[in-house]
Amino acid sequence: MALNLNALLNNLVQNATCWDCLSKTEKKEVEVYFLALALKALGGEDYTNINTLRQGVACYCVPDARLDSFDVVVAQTLCAAVGGPTLTVTAAKAAVTCWCNLEERELHAMEMKLRAHLTAYSA
Repeated sequence: MALNLNALLNNLVQNATCWDCLSKTEKKEVEVYFLALALKALGGEDYTNINTLRQGVACYCVPDARLDSFDVVVAQTLCAAVGGPTLTVTAAKAAVTCWCNLEERELHAMEMKLRAHLTAYSA
């Protein structure tokens, strides 16, 4: 499937504008809700009720650094699920050694671009 990169960017810019009125927390809440709706639509657990979701993550009460590591494991699992390589921590760290001087904002933009592409591929 070929992706039209200009159309993808234009779609992101156009559709994101209407969400600018939300606070950062509200945006994260809506993002989580959309993810819950997507999981439910796929036939997975129904976490659209906030109390059910809160109970579901009660055991995730870990430091922020560990939650960040959870993000890495989820990305690693997706990579493996679609046929990509499963790298060790050492190999993954070596692969990004040259990714120097990247700011958090730039990394976030990169993540969004990749997530948008993956979504277009239904991954």
